[in-house]
This record gives sequence, C-alpha cells and structure tokens, in this order.
Amino acid sequence: MTPEALDATLRIDSASMFHCARRAIPFLRAADGGASINLPSAAAQFGFPLREPYSGGHPCHCLS
Repeated sequence: MTPEALDATLRIDSASMFHCARRAIPFLRAADGGASINLPSAAAQFGFPLREPYSGGHPCHCLS
C-alpha cells in the first residue's frame, strides 16, 4: 500500500461520520429532535489481517 492510498483510506473512513452528521443536523433540528447513531465496522474492535488501514479508520464508537 502506498502512503497516498493509506491517507485516502483513513481520510474517507474517519471523515465519513463527520460529514453525514453535519448534513443530518439541520433535519434533526427541523424535526425538533432526533438521534445520530454512528456504528463503526467490527474491524475497529477485532481487526483483520492485512487490513490495518481499514481497521484503523473505524476507531469511534459514538452515540450522540
């Protein structure tokens, strides 16, 4: 894996929850409430051989 591919994988995996939540917040506010539940891949907890970038890109277990 090249450093550029690693950067792209981590950027996409880590930033996707942020971008989804950012787009959903106006709708949650307009509905006078709601919930955003972010569920990462099991790879964050268990890891998979030869898939370190994918596993490392899912570190967050968040409920907001």
